[in-house]
Amino acid sequence: MQRDRNFALKEEARSAEQVRDRRPSDAEAAAEALVVGNLIEALTRLQQDLDRVELWTAALSCFLRPVPNYQPSQQYLLPPLRRTAGQPD
Repeated sequence: MQRDRNFALKEEARSAEQVRDRRPSDAEAAAEALVVGNLIEALTRLQQDLDRVELWTAALSCFLRPVPNYQPSQQYLLPPLRRTAGQPD
């Protein structure tokens, strides 16, 4: 029983070495390059989306605060309108 187990473990180790030492075929290399390219492109789009979300979050957070009071100085105010005797209210 122990002998069979040792044999199985040795066979498994030998199979693992063969898989590790085997060179990938051109089709496998092309498929791997395609997958890696797609992943890089997806991560780039995700980063752009996160940047957009961050920008909109910052912009919309400004609307949560009330508008500050504004008091212009007298030099920028227009003079009041003078009403004449024939103008309606």
